[in-house]
Amino acid sequence: MTVALLLGPSVPGAAAGSRGFVPAADDEPVVVDPPAVEVYRLAAPSVEALLDLIDAGYDVDGIQHGPDGELLFSAVLTIEQLEELERDGFVVVAPGVPLPRVETPPASARSSALAEALPGERVQVLRADVYQASGGTRLYVEAFSSEGASSGVTLTVYDADTGDLIGTMQRFVDAGQYMYHRLNARVDQAPAAVRVVSSLGGEDTMPTEPWPSRRAAFSFDGLQTGFVDHYMDPTDPYDRPQRLAAPFPHLAEIIELPYRTHGYRRQAMGVTGAVAASAVVWYSKAWGHEGGNDLSVLIAEPAGPDQPLSVTFDEETRTVVVSPATDAAGNITSTADDVIRAVNADDSLPVTAFHYRGNAGLGLIAPEGPVQLSDYLNAPEHVSREPFVVRALRIGKHRDGSKTGVFIYAQEHARERQTPLVVMETAMRLLYNYDTHPDTRKLVDNLDIFIVPSINPDGAHYSFYDSASQRKNLVNHGGPEVSDPARRNSWGVDINRNFRVGS
Repeated sequence: MTVALLLGPSVPGAAAGSRGFVPAADDEPVVVDPPAVEVYRLAAPSVEALLDLIDAGYDVDGIQHGPDGELLFSAVLTIEQLEELERDGFVVVAPGVPLPRVETPPASARSSALAEALPGERVQVLRADVYQASGGTRLYVEAFSSEGASSGVTLTVYDADTGDLIGTMQRFVDAGQYMYHRLNARVDQAPAAVRVVSSLGGEDTMPTEPWPSRRAAFSFDGLQTGFVDHYMDPTDPYDRPQRLAAPFPHLAEIIELPYRTHGYRRQAMGVTGAVAASAVVWYSKAWGHEGGNDLSVLIAEPAGPDQPLSVTFDEETRTVVVSPATDAAGNITSTADDVIRAVNADDSLPVTAFHYRGNAGLGLIAPEGPVQLSDYLNAPEHVSREPFVVRALRIGKHRDGSKTGVFIYAQEHARERQTPLVVMETAMRLLYNYDTHPDTRKLVDNLDIFIVPSINPDGAHYSFYDSASQRKNLVNHGGPEVSDPARRNSWGVDINRNFRVGS
């Protein structure tokens, strides 16, 4: 299982992950580049504070209780976000820093109220695994509550036979979505079964299983390994399955899936103006790689007194020229809003324009530029800017639907760079060991295996070449107020949370 640090809101005040969008003040300085982010390990002042943080849109991971009861987690934050959290009582984990001790409450007034309002809760234990680690025997339990989206619901784990308390589960929320509750605890003796009880009254029981399962016995004697020895951008895992299937036509084939990705591409963009009230955000109508990156914008000097506002396009220099309106004294009278309206009323222009971060744009523009537009995509030329065809590598001796199907895919989250490597190593082991390794042959003979090395190549290329902390794909569904260039690292859809079924 891949564990990745999850990106919190990447720009102060951004709509995704902010505590409410507020339009930019008139005198707010315009920024073009996203702020720097860092990975931090923090201790939360309380369970409720951490849950509130998650509900506000911050993506956190690695939640666990420390040895003294402190509630620890990891996040990727700007320095401004970190300072805000510190003011709210969160503490950066560092040697010599006293950490707050947090007890997980067994119940709360909120959960008691929920118990009355939401009868008929369903609790289901998803897994109960026992495994060996350096500290001894450990028990890992996952359980789902039908009312778990509420932070007031607590789940508690007991030994189903003795009734002994094992521990209180932690609510796992990822990208704002409730996933399940989980517990990872050291035990002196593994229970034969666990009983999970909710503060709302629901419960479920499940026998424990050793992990790895005894049923998963597999001999590694004589197994060829080490086929993947370096990190790869998604273009390599996308091309490699075709090269891999060719020598093994009796065992493998390529299936092209029906829907293409959005593509590693964006419109070119830029901003003119020093403060929000006089700022204009510019977008090319063409993709950046199809001509948008060649465009620039010039706010020209006043041409004289009593001039009207005009916006023209110089084909030779690929420059959008804004000639501001003036009064009788030759002073500029055009506001940012005037320019935006004029640009968007002229379909012949190669650009569109909008206000900066929701500001009304009533400030006067000033001469500037030319400002070069850019899509801010830095991948080398071998990375296609067109939508990717999603391909699955199908492996099996009998690929006719008669065998049990196994679907393996990787890299929904763009920065999970190791998962495509694991998937490709798996595919190569299955094919290259088929003739010489009996246990591998059993798998290929008795399963119908479908492998997609990267389900999010657009976002993964962006993580590889542009912003290492990128988690989502590259589709921006936000409005103009969150679409200026400085917010480009916060755009996208977390495709792991947006399936119609199975999420």
